[in-house]
Amino acid sequence: MEQRYCFFVSSAKTQLYILRFKERLVFSQKKATMTNKVFIKELRLYAYHGVLPQEQKVGAYYTLNLEFETNFSDAMETDDLHNTVNYAEVLEIIKGEMAQPSKLLEHVGGRIVKTLFATFPDVKRIKLQLIKENPPMGAECKGAGIEIEDFRQ
Repeated sequence: MEQRYCFFVSSAKTQLYILRFKERLVFSQKKATMTNKVFIKELRLYAYHGVLPQEQKVGAYYTLNLEFETNFSDAMETDDLHNTVNYAEVLEIIKGEMAQPSKLLEHVGGRIVKTLFATFPDVKRIKLQLIKENPPMGAECKGAGIEIEDFRQ
């Protein structure tokens, strides 16, 4: 849709005001279509998840990758932490959910995603990858895990 402007310019000051108005209008239109992502990559935690009793006693290392789709254009303008996703809060949520032993990574991942959506109302999409390092499956393997991609309803 084409936008047209019709102004009667009476001074250089008025011309400058019109130019700034157009720039702000274009920027605000860009903000609405902008896609912003916040991510945490290769977070490594020790936890006690698994179907076998030995897994819940001994524990294992887990690697977590997380990506949020949100609008942090206000944070780009204001430099204010309240206008984006706070990594420290995210880490505390992840640590809390990982501290609760579960048999299945699907269950742990689902709890993490659910809690993150509840805590951060501006997040539109979450993609989580949870990998158990060297799982006990009878073969050498760097890791096995799950990936969840969920959208706010």
